[in-house]
Amino acid sequence: MVELDALDLEILRILMKNCRKSAREIARELGKSPTIIAKKVRKLEELGVVKSCKAVVDVKKLGFGITALIMLNVEGAHIEEVERVLANEPNVRGVYDITGEF
Repeated sequence: MVELDALDLEILRILMKNCRKSAREIARELGKSPTIIAKKVRKLEELGVVKSCKAVVDVKKLGFGITALIMLNVEGAHIEEVERVLANEPNVRGVYDITGEF
């Protein structure tokens, strides 16, 4: 487990709301120096606490009004092929394996 101080937690709170904020913007918001914030963010990335920065897209604004979770039963020999085909579809957001009864 990674131990974080109060400043680390404040930085994470800001980054979770807007991961594109610069160290300068975060520093201004928290009343700290940009150098300290940049070092802290870099440390959080190196420790794997901050793994990535992703865009959250409002798919309804793109014309996609339906979200569907589709479950398929696939024989073991064909799982990788089915996953590959589905993952390459432009409107598929994720492909997941579930084992056992569902």
